[in-house]
Amino acid sequence: MIKKKFIIFSIFLILLISEFFSFIYFRVISNDFSNLALYSEKRKSALSYKYFDNIGLVLPKITNKKDLVFTHYTKEFTDRFIFRDILGLGAGFPDDGVDERKYKAVAIGDSFTRGVGSINNLKNGWVELVEKKNKDIDIINLGHFGSGINDQKYGYDKIKKFINHDIVIYNFLSIYDYIDNVSDLQYSFYIEKFYKKFGEEETQKLINDLNIRHGYKHHLEYLLKNKIKSYTVYFTLKIADYLVLKDLLPAKKFIYNFPKAEVRLNIVEDELFKFSELKNRYKMNCKEKYCYYKYFENNKEIFNEDILNRIILNSANKINQFYQESLTSNKEFIFVLHPNAGHFFPNKTIYDNSKIDKKLIKLLNPKIKVIDVSDKLFEIHRNNKEKTYFYKYDGHYNVEGYKAVGKIISKELSYLLE
Repeated sequence: MIKKKFIIFSIFLILLISEFFSFIYFRVISNDFSNLALYSEKRKSALSYKYFDNIGLVLPKITNKKDLVFTHYTKEFTDRFIFRDILGLGAGFPDDGVDERKYKAVAIGDSFTRGVGSINNLKNGWVELVEKKNKDIDIINLGHFGSGINDQKYGYDKIKKFINHDIVIYNFLSIYDYIDNVSDLQYSFYIEKFYKKFGEEETQKLINDLNIRHGYKHHLEYLLKNKIKSYTVYFTLKIADYLVLKDLLPAKKFIYNFPKAEVRLNIVEDELFKFSELKNRYKMNCKEKYCYYKYFENNKEIFNEDILNRIILNSANKINQFYQESLTSNKEFIFVLHPNAGHFFPNKTIYDNSKIDKKLIKLLNPKIKVIDVSDKLFEIHRNNKEKTYFYKYDGHYNVEGYKAVGKIISKELSYLLE
């Protein structure tokens, strides 16, 4: 009897000690205490999307014309994106609104166009900074249609009839977009078919499921959902998240799987598409912090010269096709080349991917107007190496970076429009 009581007491004591140290870890050692509110905001943001059948896209839903604030955070910065119903469709865009100016443009691109890392996209994003410097042009920010030209152009083709514009500014991110451009996965394409088959309610469940998956943390979900909580359970889930054991946990079962064959637009040949699925392979071959710029170099066994040339040509062909379609629609087409952080870290003296990017530019239609941010930003960096223009770990432009890029694009744009 005494032995049994001793065992029960010992178990209770171990659990108590575990609970105490897990609580100390939560409040003092980890960032989870401060991140919990941010995670809650981010989760709420993820549930603000809906499918607009009149547009054919999944976009943030705006109610009562109120700005919608989306939270995105990393260990280096917290963004609060402002989305507005600038077109009167009830759909949100990361833009301050439509102004009556001499030139009307759309900016198409990824998170670097949207303004990730700018803290406030309507204050510090390069699109808004260009508008402030150049009073002749209004630019609508369409930098939230996904990654890669196929994803982005699909979104643009759906929304362009609602936007009065005469200029298309297409933004290309060095290295990343070569890989993104061999993918033709498009979730709005699949969701449109899903909506027609299953209706609005099931479609909303699908969208919520898809958006919650991004950045899902079991340990933070547990803390949010339980008023009475065990910090030992929290710590166990934290370890599981850290060790990438999420799929083994019962805390969240996602209700939908996306059949790849139905998500693909089928506009990229299968031989090239397979390389998009190797996108994260560089992590295994990367021994430096900032080595994404060495993506092709570190994976030479996969990307031999012939394959690399085909991947570059694929991007060139897609951009040339976009240019021709813009020309047919009587729209000016401007190509903007952005660098990635690996070009600038550590303290480099040469622009590492210039050969690849120069090869791309040579393959473009010579009539395409080009703004090479990479070269110009590198020149600024070379003259002032004390300043940083990218976040070290996240890799997006920081506020100084967006400011410099805004100046470069504004100056070049003024010259091209003249």
